[in-house]
Amino acid sequence: MIRNGQTMLSQPTRRFQALVDHIDDEASVIRSTNITPQVSMRPGISFGQPTVRGVRTEIIAEGYRAGATREEIANLYELSSEDVDQSLRLN
Repeated sequence: MIRNGQTMLSQPTRRFQALVDHIDDEASVIRSTNITPQVSMRPGISFGQPTVRGVRTEIIAEGYRAGATREEIANLYELSSEDVDQSLRLN
C-alpha cells in the first residue's frame, strides 16, 4: 500500500520481515516464529530445511515418534530440552 508517497507494509509483512536476517541484501536466516526462536532455516545448512542448532527438526521428530524421550534426543544431539520442544512444535 502506498500512502503519502511511501510504501506501507501490512502487519503480516512486518511480522515476517522481523523474522528474516539479511547479509548483503540476501536472506541469511529465517526464523520460524517468535514461539520457536531456536528453529531457523538457513540456505547453506540442510538445504534450507528447518533446523535447531544444525539438527533438522524432522530428524528430531522422527526420533520422538519412534519412542525416544525428549531427554534422550537432547543428549544424542547435544541440545537443550527447550530446543527439542521447539522442534517438536513444528512437526
